[in-house]
Amino acid sequence: MKKLFLIILIVSIACVVKAQQIPNYLNERSVVKDSTGKVLDYKTWTAIILAGNYNMRAKYSASDTNYIITAAKPMHINRVFDEHTIVKDLVGKSVPFNEWHDKILSSRYHLQPVGRDPNSGYILTPYTEQELTAFKSRIGKPAESPFFTTGKDINPFAVTDIYGKKIGKANWKNKIVVLNFWFVGCVPCRNEIPELNKLVAKYAGNPNVIFLGIALDHETEIKEFLKSNTFNYQLVADGKQYAGLFKINSYPTNVVIDKEGKVKFHTNGFGLNTVDWVDKAIAETVQQNSLKLKKAP
Repeated sequence: MKKLFLIILIVSIACVVKAQQIPNYLNERSVVKDSTGKVLDYKTWTAIILAGNYNMRAKYSASDTNYIITAAKPMHINRVFDEHTIVKDLVGKSVPFNEWHDKILSSRYHLQPVGRDPNSGYILTPYTEQELTAFKSRIGKPAESPFFTTGKDINPFAVTDIYGKKIGKANWKNKIVVLNFWFVGCVPCRNEIPELNKLVAKYAGNPNVIFLGIALDHETEIKEFLKSNTFNYQLVADGKQYAGLFKINSYPTNVVIDKEGKVKFHTNGFGLNTVDWVDKAIAETVQQNSLKLKKAP
């Protein structure tokens, strides 16, 4: 039976590509370790998750699921959620397991008990902007990815998006290039897309910022995904060769490259404040370029 343990606050999740089928739920067979690498027993790590004061990074593979939990204060709570749990939205409509599960993993929703009796069900409730801001203030800057080095030059590579538009190496010149490596079946990748779309909208008036989404999937799979989802990056299919240039095997991976072709920011996995830091890196680079232009004779 699939079981999910309520994730209350901050989750930083990354999909590691090792198989076609990637499980997206926590269960009693999951391998969970603390920051020192010690394997935690089932009762301990479920209590830590329910305590809420933690940061988690997950890695999915064919045979098991490995998680690292840090900055945790255990509490003795053992409430279990699974596909039989009654969950409704704010207007009383039943929410399917996969849907509410993904929203919980986005760290933007929580389950509010209808009453004291767990059998009465739960309401899928979004956190307020004030709550989200408070959460983000406690997280800090996301960890750097193992695939890039801040300040190091990146050689431009030519791609063609799923609509046939070519982005050549010359198109990178004097541009801020924002890369997102992802794939359709990656739950944390999908969770960050709405926030990435806001970035595209924010910099829509700036022709010097390019957003490229490098997907592992074939073009047909991406276009099928787009029938029910919106992703406003320029999307590139069959991106394994490009991910391979940097030995990327964990998703999503976000990178900001400045106008000099150097890595400004990079991180792997999706956390509540990941996209905020991508935005911060873009904004700082835009500002630096503006200052250089003002100082130029």
